[in-house]
Amino acid sequence: MKVVSVVNYKGGVGKTTLTANLGAGLAARGNRVLLIDLDPQASLTYSFFTPHEFKERLASERTIKKWYDSPSRGRAVTKLADLIVTPDRVNRQINHGGRLDMILSHEDLVTVDTLLADAIDKRTREVPLSRYVKVFRRLKEGLSHTAFSGYDFVLVDCPPNLNMMTKNAVVASDFMVIPCRPDYLSTNGIDHLGSAIHGFIRTFNHQAQIFHQPREAVVFTMVTYKTGSPIDAQGLAIHRVG
Repeated sequence: MKVVSVVNYKGGVGKTTLTANLGAGLAARGNRVLLIDLDPQASLTYSFFTPHEFKERLASERTIKKWYDSPSRGRAVTKLADLIVTPDRVNRQINHGGRLDMILSHEDLVTVDTLLADAIDKRTREVPLSRYVKVFRRLKEGLSHTAFSGYDFVLVDCPPNLNMMTKNAVVASDFMVIPCRPDYLSTNGIDHLGSAIHGFIRTFNHQAQIFHQPREAVVFTMVTYKTGSPIDAQGLAIHRVG
């Protein structure tokens, strides 16, 4: 199983569209694919389920919010695998033995500090070093359940920031895909995003005493072609990153 996170600080770069189409494309080629929506905007969730379906059947019990809300000790814990749902309309269109499942988002994921309140130092508003590894390994450990062993790919749609949810995804990932519009401002932000992610990985690796470095790739979105090549302004931005 390969875990791929789709990450960018900026919204409006096609992050969710890329995640959905990668997932559908991989499933259409015979792979078993799981999509995880960590973005509180829940755009990936609403790409596969109508708002009515989500509200009536899924919102209260079948989103990743329930897993993050679940206590980590004492009472019974909600397992991440319990939250897997299947968008039937999409799967009826998939051939060659492929399958696409999902773990859905919830708008209340925006209150990350509340969901993980017991992990945050009330004075510093930071995760104390004594709990650092446990907090940021939570998604990776959740995906280690045997229920996920049958998947070929797990694609994670991250929120447009580097908060708790995105950091959980980075630690769980084998690969990171950074969607980017081919313009100066968007490409300029890639360097800053890369530096922030690498800094977090170094700190996590030091605390966990491991070496973990997901491979990265930039995917340009919203490219305008003319005579078989990107238009000049976009071509310059693409060349800058390449």
